[in-house]
Amino acid sequence: MIREVPAEGNNCIICLEPVGDSLSYHTMVCPVCQHAWFHWACVQQLALSAGMNYFDCPGCRDYSGFSEEMYIMGIHIPRRDPEWDSYEAQEPLQERHSR
Repeated sequence: MIREVPAEGNNCIICLEPVGDSLSYHTMVCPVCQHAWFHWACVQQLALSAGMNYFDCPGCRDYSGFSEEMYIMGIHIPRRDPEWDSYEAQEPLQERHSR
């Protein structure tokens, strides 16, 4: 269990906003690298966007330790492909310019 509190001036590496200087339910740290701090809501949005296969720490890119600990901490990780890998996301890239 990690009991470290964020140093003053630490920012969430997802939204780049300050995480505060106290450990709380809304403040999380990567259990692997222990220097990447997040807001709970930012990690949840990342999990919803990435899906199970691509949900890893944005700081150290660890997959197994990070996703397992985030699941234990209450982050919902959907079992699906990432949002950016859908046909709807790729369709505008297939269009050709008329000039």
